Amino acid sequence: MNWSFHLKQNDFSLLFLNVFLITALMGNASVAQAAPGAKARGSAPFSNPSKPKESFAPASPSGTVAGAQSSSRLNVAENWLGKSVTGSAILALAKKQKIVVHEGPVSKTELTATRYTDGKKESLRYSTQVMIAASKDPVFQALDMAHELTHASHPNSNPFDPNLNAEIYVRRGIESEGGEAQAILQECRVGRELLPKMKDEIAKMVKARCQLVWNMEGDEVKWKRSFYQLGQYYEDFMGMVSRLKMDRTRKMDWAQEIEPKSPMFASAVTHKPYPLALLEEYLQVTEKICQNGIRSVITSALNQRCTSIQDVR
Repeated sequence: MNWSFHLKQNDFSLLFLNVFLITALMGNASVAQAAPGAKARGSAPFSNPSKPKESFAPASPSGTVAGAQSSSRLNVAENWLGKSVTGSAILALAKKQKIVVHEGPVSKTELTATRYTDGKKESLRYSTQVMIAASKDPVFQALDMAHELTHASHPNSNPFDPNLNAEIYVRRGIESEGGEAQAILQECRVGRELLPKMKDEIAKMVKARCQLVWNMEGDEVKWKRSFYQLGQYYEDFMGMVSRLKMDRTRKMDWAQEIEPKSPMFASAVTHKPYPLALLEEYLQVTEKICQNGIRSVITSALNQRCTSIQDVR
């Protein structure tokens, strides 16, 4: 996801890249189209963690779902999505929330969070836009659309919350409604429902992309825990966590959930396992919010959050 943060009456905006678009051999924002031996997308099967995964392709702009100028390809993709029960529900929610979908170079979600202040009262409003990789086959565009609209329909973090810490940020990014675990499940549920309508060649690729997800979806705990495997990035992650200023007991409990097993899923942006990618993103978010000139504008209650990350980099 790309976030834009705006604070009304104080004229500043923060823009940074978010990792909520899992990549995979198949594309940015869904489950990986597996190569031989590969797992699921939503990120990529982690056969070679240092090598960027190939995507199905991209290349032009337009929009659909909640309006905007739609391309014939996106219309076809939306029609595919609407042929599944799960996809129909996802589209209905997106239309209700007036989420616009465009074609672009990669599949991703852009979220703008605007904080309105009126004396001691404040509110946060979200606007979202989804981009779908333009040169993918419409079936895979439909799967990406299911994934990204799941993200876009459930904004799950208030970037200005002084009580937001690294653990909460990482956990929400993976486990909450609209997080990676749910988005990948929704994508592959749509894929399974559409299988009878696909050509055999496309169906084989969807099965390769989603088989691991289908095998694990019955065990929610096991499914979510599968995102916490870091492999070669385990020491990097643990080192950063050790330098965070947060409650020691809570920090140790959190660290015990992280496993050094080979990762199953990776961020499309950094090609790193989700816990590390999200932790780095949290640091970037907090550093932006705590910059001189911005920090004093927001609220002094953020001081503790700002201090907690000072020695992590």
